[in-house]
Amino acid sequence: MKWAHQEFVSRIGMPTTFYRKSFIYRLKRARFSLRSSARYAHDGDPNKSNMITTRDANESDLPAIIEIYNQSIPAGRSTADTAPISVSDRIEWFRKFDPTKRPIWVAEEDGRVIGCVYLSWFYAGRPAYNKTAEISTYLANDYQGKGIGTMLKQKMIEACPRLGVENLVSMYFDHNEATQKLNDKFGFKVVGHLPEIAEVQGVKRGLTISLLKIEPDK
Repeated sequence: MKWAHQEFVSRIGMPTTFYRKSFIYRLKRARFSLRSSARYAHDGDPNKSNMITTRDANESDLPAIIEIYNQSIPAGRSTADTAPISVSDRIEWFRKFDPTKRPIWVAEEDGRVIGCVYLSWFYAGRPAYNKTAEISTYLANDYQGKGIGTMLKQKMIEACPRLGVENLVSMYFDHNEATQKLNDKFGFKVVGHLPEIAEVQGVKRGLTISLLKIEPDK
C-alpha cells in the first residue's frame, strides 16, 4: 500500500548526518518520562494499575490487530485506507514479518491485545535497503493518550541495532500532530514532504517523511 510513497522517497535527497548528542539527549529524556508509562490507573485510582506487556505477535492475534487498525480509519489521520479491511486481507502481509529482522509486536493488558508496533521492509525489501525499515504503531481507541504508544516506539527503537536497522523511517499524514510530536521526542528529522497527495474525507492531505539514524550498539 505504501510502495508508491517509498519509491518517491528513494529519490529524495536525505541528510546523511544527524546530531548524535541530540538523539541521545532526546532518548534519555523519553526514557525518564517513561519510567512508569507501562502502568496506568483505571478509573483514576492509582491502586488499580495493571502492567502492559509486549511480545511477538502470532497469527491468532491478527483479528485483534485488524480490529485496532480499523478503529483508526474513521479519524482519517493514521491510514490511507478509507474502509475497514478484513483479516483475510492481511494474512499474507502478516506472514512476511520476521521476529529476527522485521518484527511485529503486540501490547497486552490482562490478555487483551490493545496495540501493536511493527517494522516493515523498506521499498519492497530490495537488498540495498536492508538496513532501512519503516515503523508503524497502532493503539485501540480507549488506550490512546496513556503513554503506551510512546513505550512501544521506544522499545522498537532500542531493538533496532540487534535487528540490523540503521535508518528508521516514519511516514504519516501532515495533519497527524500526535505522530509528529512523538517523532520529535525521539529525534526524528523531517526529510521530505509530499503535499496534497492523498484525499482523506474529502480533504487533500500531504505526507510527511521523517528519518531517525540509529546509533549502533557499542
